[in-house]
Amino acid sequence: LNRAHAVVMASSRELITILLLGIHLCYVMPFFIQPSASICAIRRFGVAFSFSMCFSALLVRTVRIYRIFNRESLTKPLACAKSLSQVVFAATLVAVQVTISVIWLGIERPAVTRVYSGASEELKCNENSYMGLSPTLGYNAILLALATIYAFLARNVLRSSTRPS
Repeated sequence: LNRAHAVVMASSRELITILLLGIHLCYVMPFFIQPSASICAIRRFGVAFSFSMCFSALLVRTVRIYRIFNRESLTKPLACAKSLSQVVFAATLVAVQVTISVIWLGIERPAVTRVYSGASEELKCNENSYMGLSPTLGYNAILLALATIYAFLARNVLRSSTRPS
């Protein structure tokens, strides 16, 4: 790994930490197995929260890289490029997802239903509402689409800045 490369230097350790934390939470959520109302709420909230952590960190990173390599003047400092402002921006994007999830949990309370199949009984979370699921998945899709667009735009900028003159 070449730490002096422009792309490596343009990335942020704080955003990588947010991204890794989100990925870790994505893998932890399926281990909440025994359904209860609180476990159903944790799973519903946790999946949306972890994905928004991942996608907001990716979006902030790609926007930062695009802004660094697309500015006209390399001598004046870039506004809002510090690590703290990036973390605040990512946290703000995650806070929007938290708000959507809390509203969903308030409108449609998590519950457990009993499903009988033959002689056995199984407990399942009531998570079949598309009205509540659509805004959370839609918001995460918007974050991912914006990150993809900025990555596509940054691709051309990076290609032109790394070619030898």
